[in-house]
Amino acid sequence: MKHSRHVIEPLVITTTAHSAFEKVFLDVVGPLDRDIDDNKYLLTIQCELSKFIEAYPLKNKETVTIARTFVNNFILRFGVPKIIATDRGSEFISSTMTEICKLLQIEKINSTAYHHESIGALENSHKHLGSFLRIVCDKYPDTWSYWIPYWCFTYNNTVHSSTKYTPYELVFGKPSELPCRISSCIKPLYNPDDYNLELKYRLHVAQNDTREN
Repeated sequence: MKHSRHVIEPLVITTTAHSAFEKVFLDVVGPLDRDIDDNKYLLTIQCELSKFIEAYPLKNKETVTIARTFVNNFILRFGVPKIIATDRGSEFISSTMTEICKLLQIEKINSTAYHHESIGALENSHKHLGSFLRIVCDKYPDTWSYWIPYWCFTYNNTVHSSTKYTPYELVFGKPSELPCRISSCIKPLYNPDDYNLELKYRLHVAQNDTREN
């Protein structure tokens, strides 16, 4: 099931977002074996800049289902992105999705047929997700969707090879607190009044470094 290696083409940088969730990729994974909650698909959403990823189990991949999941689970938590990029699946190029993007003033980009390079970052993440799903669906065929949040958490707290940061850190301005950090050295406390300046500085430096990387 591993993908074969191809000749690496020269990296061409096109447009890189300036802040987290300014541009996001959307895609649907499946069909998978139906689980106990009747889920068969996954809607995956990834930030272009930070590589932060979210995955939501779906019972079907109808446009209304995807649109409702995108709005209720992603936009109402992280805000409205300026740009979304998808493939040319019927669920993404439908009039319903077009009207939602128009209502929320989102620029919508579709990849060229049979060429998914425009959402390549998300496709690469799917390789890791695919390996995880093969294990989980084999061991827990009835409850595979319960494990998806754990995969997302692990992915978002792993240093990404292209940004040199964890996606979590680029979104929230600090590393996630994990059990392994409990025994580490305690960082000095800062004046609470200066936290907003500290957070702004951390995000500014991290995102600039990410763009350069």
